[in-house]
Amino acid sequence: MSLDQIRTLAVVVDRHHSTSARRGSMPNIPAMGPTGLKRHIVRRKHGDVSAVETGGDTMAPVIQIDGVAKKYRLGKDNHVHALRGTSIEIHKGEMVAIMGPSGSGKSTLMHIVGCLDTPDGGSVVLNGRRVDTLRDRELTRVRSAEIGFIFQGFNLIPTLSAIDNVALAGEYAGMARREAVARAEELLDLVGLAERKRHLPSELSGGQQQRVAIARSLMNRPAIVLGDEPTGDLDTSTSEEIMGVMREVNLATGTTFVLVTHNPEVAEACDRTIRMRDGAVEDDGLAGRVEEAFSDVGVIDPVFATGCCA
Repeated sequence: MSLDQIRTLAVVVDRHHSTSARRGSMPNIPAMGPTGLKRHIVRRKHGDVSAVETGGDTMAPVIQIDGVAKKYRLGKDNHVHALRGTSIEIHKGEMVAIMGPSGSGKSTLMHIVGCLDTPDGGSVVLNGRRVDTLRDRELTRVRSAEIGFIFQGFNLIPTLSAIDNVALAGEYAGMARREAVARAEELLDLVGLAERKRHLPSELSGGQQQRVAIARSLMNRPAIVLGDEPTGDLDTSTSEEIMGVMREVNLATGTTFVLVTHNPEVAEACDRTIRMRDGAVEDDGLAGRVEEAFSDVGVIDPVFATGCCA
């Protein structure tokens, strides 16, 4: 069973626990995240559902958006409804793409998840803490400590080396210079740029610059990394390379990645794709991943998957 399938099963098991009360009796499976579920894989043996090696980390959402609305005023009597009661859940360790046509609300949703904007209604919970009611100073602390950002245009400081670009994020957050440099070296090694840490951005390729940006986003050990078209300025081959780097980081650190993209190949490389239209979630991408995972490994009847995820 692949880690991708394990993640899907973990989300489904969690949905089972939150929906079983209103949907009637379902198999008794403990709630746990990918690590725990990896040690507790439900298999059909000789016509029975059996479980092996219980283990157990819980699977609470790291991002929980409930009924979020946002509108922007363009004139006296002219408003644009960017989000219309949007609700999503994203769990720890997932790598999720958000897609939709221009004006669908995906960028607004990312800004709200990233604490760069606040909703007009609904609630936003990150890492178990409600953030939509926080003051600006508190939001700044959340952004610094719990969220990393990757931008389409890299946004590196041209006069600083790769290692200094990465370390600066830690210093801004209050980290001592020596500690920040040591952490930056560690991260550049993680993304495969240890040998080019002293190079300026102008001396790096686009893919290498984006690797630096990925390392910078991880500087303060965030629970969530948000990417706004992170491969938008890259060619196809380099895009695949960068997606591979993000996946390696995702698996190595358990960091949750949420990527806004127009690129279907980027979405395909993620665990699932949330599709938006007209300010609302059209498809959370979960049901398709569930059916695929269950079909591939023969774990649980499709009716269970449908019941959990509908």
